[in-house]
Amino acid sequence: MVETPSAPRLHGHVDVVTPMLIAGWVRDQADPTRRLELHLIQDGAVRAVVKADMMRPELAVAGFGDGAHGFEFQAQSPDQPLAPGPAAIRDALHGAVIPEGTFIIPGEASAAVAPAPLAPRRAPEPQLQGLVDQVSAGLISGWVRDQVEPSARLELHLLQDGQLIAAAIADEPRADLVQAGLGDGSFGFTLHDLLPEQPWKPGAASIHDARTGAVIPGGSVILPVQGGAAAVFEWPALGSAPGMPSEPPPPEPVVAEVAPSTHAPAEDAAPPSTPEPPPAEAAPPPPVPAEDTAPPSAPEPPATEAAPPQPAPVEDTAPPSAPEPPATEAAPPPPVPAEDTALPSAPEPPPAEAAPPPPVPAEDTALPNAPEPPPAAVPAPEPPASVAIPKDALRQLLPAESALKTFAIELAMQAYDAPEQPPAAGAFSPADAAAYFAMVRRYRPRQVIEFGSGDGTPFALAALQANGQGRLLQVADVASPLPEVEHLAEPVTAITGAWLAGRVTTGDMVVVNPGLCAAAALDILQRLLPACAAGLHVHLHGLPLLTGEFPPGQHGMDAHALMQALIGNRRISVLYATEWHAAHNPAGLDALMRGRPAGGGGSLWLLHRPER
Repeated sequence: MVETPSAPRLHGHVDVVTPMLIAGWVRDQADPTRRLELHLIQDGAVRAVVKADMMRPELAVAGFGDGAHGFEFQAQSPDQPLAPGPAAIRDALHGAVIPEGTFIIPGEASAAVAPAPLAPRRAPEPQLQGLVDQVSAGLISGWVRDQVEPSARLELHLLQDGQLIAAAIADEPRADLVQAGLGDGSFGFTLHDLLPEQPWKPGAASIHDARTGAVIPGGSVILPVQGGAAAVFEWPALGSAPGMPSEPPPPEPVVAEVAPSTHAPAEDAAPPSTPEPPPAEAAPPPPVPAEDTAPPSAPEPPATEAAPPQPAPVEDTAPPSAPEPPATEAAPPPPVPAEDTALPSAPEPPPAEAAPPPPVPAEDTALPNAPEPPPAAVPAPEPPASVAIPKDALRQLLPAESALKTFAIELAMQAYDAPEQPPAAGAFSPADAAAYFAMVRRYRPRQVIEFGSGDGTPFALAALQANGQGRLLQVADVASPLPEVEHLAEPVTAITGAWLAGRVTTGDMVVVNPGLCAAAALDILQRLLPACAAGLHVHLHGLPLLTGEFPPGQHGMDAHALMQALIGNRRISVLYATEWHAAHNPAGLDALMRGRPAGGGGSLWLLHRPER
């Protein structure tokens, strides 16, 4: 185990966040007597500096030294409040963010976020459970949870020679943890080399729980040299036999079965009408009263009234014909000739139909036209009815709400120098452009590969230029007018997994632009990305995360298949979704846009992990 005595073990709480005051307390459990110097960071710059040395009597009562660990960041005056927007408080010595130290300063006092101060308490010692799955020169992944506080999402620090070189929140969803019964499974983590100009040094390093400074299980690692082989650890399946499926089968879309249920009542309605004839048969047993049998023939009362003038014939004919309607036919002799005249006139209509030949062809022409509507209706009604994804399945794709909101704050802190976004002119909105810029700024990829052309390319270039390194390659039919963009005129179907795997390294980005069809995006997800041994950030666009409803036609069915391929994919984690934040986290989206209109949006940013 690598001992890091100088590593910080920060413990504290942010009690109040308003435009006039930010207050709380923090101490370093590794150096309890140290009074931490704190930096308030906004837009990448230090906005204020204070020392956490204010007396907090309740801390002394709780046993935290002399209790002098409080801090306050105050506005200069009521007319000069703290600048609104995303902010963070860091330990000036190590650069670590203090507990609960990322937040949004509200713009109005009425909208102030003022969490109730939590009295410090002696929490039970954490019992960490987890594994480290992979260690490479630029990426470490695994999972960890606190069995004493299972709902906690641990902040992890990667330390080398006592210095913080990476940090992450263990909140990535993992299907194998769900199958093992470990809560919602959102305990995965990925530590990235965020500064390519200062890559991780080969040698010993350790992963610590930021709350206590404890090394997580398997957290003492050896970082390989750049370009060296990654160490991938194959662990037995959690809590089940080795044959446990790695990916649960996606839920089947619910298909409406209305037709069978509507036919069944129709059949049930028919039998009640059939029992009615037996009462009509029960009427014949009393055949003597012919007058009684006349009432059942109520539909033809005149015939029954004409029957009495000739009782003798009626009585003679009644016995043999009582069970059958011949009696009624014999009763009205005059109508018989009328029926006979109707019969000769019946054959005449065919000549009448033959006489006007034009109408007959008109009916014939209607028949040939009848088959044409079915082809037109084939693609429309039936497939769209089944092109939907249940809400429960959509929830499996998204991480915890707290994880989405925390990541949004991190992105907003990277967008302070984003270029002005023009009004939305197409599918790629200003909010999508800001998120694209912030993702490139945050992860500093060495290469961005775009499939298809799109409106976000200028923002990616601006972020790469702000980073001071990185290249952008666009695989598209038509070359970009921007000279900085490298161009490859190939369709997606011509790109092989080996080609992509040979070009990308851990931390690079694969961006599927909105102009590319869903079928091509599905091909990239299922054929190209699995061939890559590097962890990649992937961008998709236009998937209905909130409704799960897809438009009719082939495009809708392809997009449905793409969404199904994401659900349950243990190599995929959702990091950011513009549509979700617009609906559920407007404050986070406003912080990203810095007062500019978001204009909708449909960007979906994913982390695609290498196969373990």
